[in-house]
Parts: sequence; C-alpha cells; structure tokens
Amino acid sequence: MSAVVTRLQLFFSHQQVSIRQAEISIGASNGTLSRAIKRNTDIQSKWLIEIVKQYPALNVYWLLSGEGGMINLERKDHLEHFDKSKSPGKPGALIRELDELLKSLEDEQQRAKGESIRLRLYELVDHYFEVEQKVRVGLEKLKGM
Repeated sequence: MSAVVTRLQLFFSHQQVSIRQAEISIGASNGTLSRAIKRNTDIQSKWLIEIVKQYPALNVYWLLSGEGGMINLERKDHLEHFDKSKSPGKPGALIRELDELLKSLEDEQQRAKGESIRLRLYELVDHYFEVEQKVRVGLEKLKGM
C-alpha cells in the first residue's frame, strides 16, 4: 500500500474521521480516497492539498516522509477545527490549557535534563579525582625508584 495513503488512514482513524467523511470534507467524490486505499495507489496532489487545508492537525512532514509525529504541534488552529464537539464554544480555553500543559512538560523535561547533566558532571568530577589520585601514586612510585 502507498505509504502516504497508509499514513492518511492512520491519521483519520486517530481523528475518528471515516474515509467517507474525509472525502466529503475535501470535496472529493465518493470513493476518491477509498479506491486509492483499496487499490494500493497514491492519491492526486490536489486531494493532498485539500486534506492539508481541512486537517491542519496533520503533520505534512510526517504524512510525506513518515518521520516525526502525526500531529502538527506547531499549529494551534487545528484545535478549533476538530475539538469543537468536545468543547463547544471554548476552543480558546482548550488551547490555553494545552499550552500550559506543554509548557509544564517542557519545564519538567528541562529540569530532568539539567539534573541528568548535573549527575554526569558529578560522575566526571569523581572520575577526575580518581585519575588524579592514581597519577599521584604512580609519580610517587617513580620517585621512589
């Protein structure tokens, strides 16, 4: 199966959007996407463009290359697009809440990274003192010869 079509299936499944719903949302006729899936073929670029426009949560780089994450975290407007049913009339509050959550996760990651660096520095300092002690012992032995 075409890798792009496979990733589109994964994305739509993740978003709980049927292939038919996706076809309708991009203005494609019935079967445009489902035939490509069934026949293991690529879809036309004009449909990819429409999908990207209609689903800003989709990470285009991931779609095309398979690298990175499925969800585009750099764009916040996609939250208003597919979360209205979960939070009608409150997409701004949801965006702020997610921003705060992401910031706290980033802060935790930074603290963990800082702690990891600090521990590594302590290990290096300990190792330095061990090596220094061995060098001193070696020099003392050489002086005694």
